[in-house]
Amino acid sequence: MDYIEQMEKLFKFLDFNLEFEQVRSIYNIKHAFNNDLNLFGCFIKDYLTVVNNKVSDDCNLYCDFVLYFDEAKSKTKENEIVKSIFNYSRYYLWIVFETPEIKELETLINTVNSCFAMDTYPCIMRLIDDYINQKIDGKYFSQMLQFLLDIVLERFKNPNTKINFNDIINYKINFERLVG
Repeated sequence: MDYIEQMEKLFKFLDFNLEFEQVRSIYNIKHAFNNDLNLFGCFIKDYLTVVNNKVSDDCNLYCDFVLYFDEAKSKTKENEIVKSIFNYSRYYLWIVFETPEIKELETLINTVNSCFAMDTYPCIMRLIDDYINQKIDGKYFSQMLQFLLDIVLERFKNPNTKINFNDIINYKINFERLVG
């Protein structure tokens, strides 16, 4: 999908709605994406999947982001929104470029990308964020990594396997239900 036009509009929107330092942070994120607006658009789609618990339509990314931003701004400070975008963009780049700062992620990320399971990115990003922010412990993190790895490999072996990773985005509930 070509996200260039929508991401250009998104950056203009942020220019008008954020303080100078926050805009600078956003442009630093853009730079981390090598100014690739399509890659940044893919990230925004996955980020919105995490924060909204639903997949945005490719044609509505800009509108969905504006709605998210306005709603989030009514609940939290803009600095927190920018910080969240920054953190998730970092995780996204770890996955895309296979350069995680958490060694345990290497096998999962390599497998996900080898099996073209990009629909797992939002789930992995949320898992990383919960682990880094100590919402889950190391044991749970390791179990979830193995759980996702098993699902990705099963689906790769049997493409008819119906698994929607967007349903797993709230993995704690789903994982506990599946493993007992």
